[in-house]
Amino acid sequence: MFWCLDIENQNSAVETHSWKQFCHFTGSNVLAKLEEVCSLLGQLADLDSLVHYLLNLLCEGSEYSKEVIFVLNLVLAAGLCAGDTSALLLVQIVLDAYIDPDFWHLPTSVSTEVTLSQAQSNIVQCCLLVEGVGKVCEALGSVTSKLLLKVLYLVLERCGSPHPLLAAAGGEAARRIACTCGHADIAALVGNNQDYISFHISMRLRTLELNPGVLDVLNVVLNHSNVELLPHLQRIITEVLLVNFNLRSGRNTTAFLRVFYASICALRRWYRTPDGHTSSPRDNASCSGHPSVVEGLLEYHRCQDSQVTSTDDHEMSQDLNAAPVESVDLGEDEPMKEPDPPHIVLAANILKSVLHFLPSHDRNLQLLVISILTEGVQVLAVCQDQLLPIVHLVWSPLVGRFDPGSDPLIVKRSFELLCVLAQLARDFIRTRTLSVVLPSLCKFLIDTAPTSRKKDIGSAYRFTQVYKLQRELLDGLGEVAIHLGLAEKELDNVLETVLPYLSNQQPQPLQEGCVKLLTQLAKLDADVVWLKLVHLLPGDKWSVAALESSFDSRRESGAEPGIGKLVRHWDTLDNLTTARLGCASTPLSDGPTTPRAMLQTEEPESHFSLILVFCL
Repeated sequence: MFWCLDIENQNSAVETHSWKQFCHFTGSNVLAKLEEVCSLLGQLADLDSLVHYLLNLLCEGSEYSKEVIFVLNLVLAAGLCAGDTSALLLVQIVLDAYIDPDFWHLPTSVSTEVTLSQAQSNIVQCCLLVEGVGKVCEALGSVTSKLLLKVLYLVLERCGSPHPLLAAAGGEAARRIACTCGHADIAALVGNNQDYISFHISMRLRTLELNPGVLDVLNVVLNHSNVELLPHLQRIITEVLLVNFNLRSGRNTTAFLRVFYASICALRRWYRTPDGHTSSPRDNASCSGHPSVVEGLLEYHRCQDSQVTSTDDHEMSQDLNAAPVESVDLGEDEPMKEPDPPHIVLAANILKSVLHFLPSHDRNLQLLVISILTEGVQVLAVCQDQLLPIVHLVWSPLVGRFDPGSDPLIVKRSFELLCVLAQLARDFIRTRTLSVVLPSLCKFLIDTAPTSRKKDIGSAYRFTQVYKLQRELLDGLGEVAIHLGLAEKELDNVLETVLPYLSNQQPQPLQEGCVKLLTQLAKLDADVVWLKLVHLLPGDKWSVAALESSFDSRRESGAEPGIGKLVRHWDTLDNLTTARLGCASTPLSDGPTTPRAMLQTEEPESHFSLILVFCL
């Protein structure tokens, strides 16, 4: 029997663990019989003699070390009895052999000294070792608490491994230990042993080059902890930040950034508002469109009345206070500003630290930093004094991600960050966004519109990052426009950019994204969107001038025309059921509660098929 890690054929696994695969059989019946034999050996044979024999084979460096570990795990799981303290000495001998540094910390990545097959074999062996620790602790029952100081830190280190197979095996072992110790999950296990874990993390951070796995443990603690651990974690994260400052160009940069990302996600999870983000009183105002003429006149009248009242009060105060009055110094100092909450300070320090890596040439580092910034600014949303300086620092390196020729994936993630900044900072970044970022994004949409034409659902183009960036921009530009309050000129530029995506030769998701964008822009200025779409309508009967005249007449009559709906018509050109614009058809008029006109157009060259519904 020989264990292998078959990356290309994961379906041959006999268990749910993708790393546990046999080379000479695939049936579950064979595995069940093998486990039954090992269980009988553990229950009926001399456990001490059998375990020592297997350990000797393991220590001799046998080529079947993985098979020896597998059998030893099954024998111990069956031979140990829950609560049996007499077996503690035997278990400690086995665990000492398992967690020996030369045996536990094997190279799991390909290098000049480690081949691919060796790395795969080492991954399987590491998974078997941590699985054995979990099974032994589960078999011992309540006695496991006496072994936690020996194995808990190492199991958490495996649980936080960046390799998914090692992390899965470590997570399963940690759950076994937590359940055996009477905890509901890993979070409860971490919380109950926070002092022990914090001590080991702090000590190993001082010798990070010798203990790089400490960052993986910290990552697990952050993902499985609650707000009660914030004082401990704040001290630890501060130490990480200091070490990171000294080792900024070291080989552990990715591990540092993973810790920072876990820290930010934990802070946001603990201090999340009910709606998931900080609400702003301007959210509703920005979506309500421009005030009507009547509202403007009423506001002007109220201001005039207020000005008259203020003038009368001023004259009366001058009469009553004709004699000069000496100012009295009450000796009161200005109220001191309350310090920012600890989690706000911690988040701000993390964001300032990771900013240095945003211009990195490493694509993975850039993506990780952008993810940290996207989550971090939402933590700072409740504190404008901390948020706006961070946004100012982020802006300069962020703009460089939108340069022509940039990686589409980097641009996509950067745009997601821009959407969050537009929601939180609004006017603070409005001018810079409209002058620098928006033209670059519009140019990208214009340049790629011809490329995406006639790319049906089976086209490989839909799997490219360029296509995904097109969808992201069409889906998100509307919200950015609303948050930044685009004026008529900027709105017109955006409309000119996205109208080619209404063509039915574009992929359907891009058409839907364009319609969604137009609907959102109509909240800002329905008149501009309406007029822009009207200019797309050809025909003799329904000319642009006639529609504009109808538009003006409705406004004079007191009705406020606007876009009630923007609906895409997906019928093929052969199945159109309504007359083309320009044919002898009349507008629908079914009463005051129904649409006044339903117009459908088809442009032969670009095949526009847009239904506009104008409501009173």
